[in-house]
Amino acid sequence: MTLGDKIRQLREERGLSQEELAERLDVSRQTVSNWENDKATPDAIKLGVLCRTFGVSADELLALPVSAEERESGTKGAGGKSGLSKWAVPLIAAAVFAVIAVVGLILCATGVIPARDVGSSVVIFTNTTVFYLFLIIGAGCAIAALVLFLKRK
Repeated sequence: MTLGDKIRQLREERGLSQEELAERLDVSRQTVSNWENDKATPDAIKLGVLCRTFGVSADELLALPVSAEERESGTKGAGGKSGLSKWAVPLIAAAVFAVIAVVGLILCATGVIPARDVGSSVVIFTNTTVFYLFLIIGAGCAIAALVLFLKRK
């Protein structure tokens, strides 16, 4: 439903003629007709007066139709609210893990993490092992973030 259709519907529901609505808004009947036929759009001040006259919120008056594609992606048209992209959470998570990996990598490379053997009877982690582990995790996160970002477009 267009803005013009909504204005016409609300006017008719309240039993107002175009002339009566035009009088209340201090505009001509032709102006109301142009709004209802989507040939013109009321300015912000007239929209406010329309909302008060009809007893509706601006959101209700300006609500635009939502396409099927926008419904699937979780966003609405210009008159509605936009939701988070379905890729926002994975991208944020990948970025956080990438930052953690880069910080760990820098700590290993600069020697802030002391060179000592840590491990169990099966696996022993040395500074070099930790360095490569952070390198692999960082590269994996960067690739995952890139793939998710490219899929999003």
